[in-house]
Amino acid sequence: MQTSSPQSKSYSTEAKPNQIKHA
Repeated sequence: MQTSSPQSKSYSTEAKPNQIKHA
């Protein structure tokens, strides 16, 4: 899942900090 929505970002930060850093 990509960090398209703000909600996904919140969960992604915990599950995949890597994707958040890339974004």
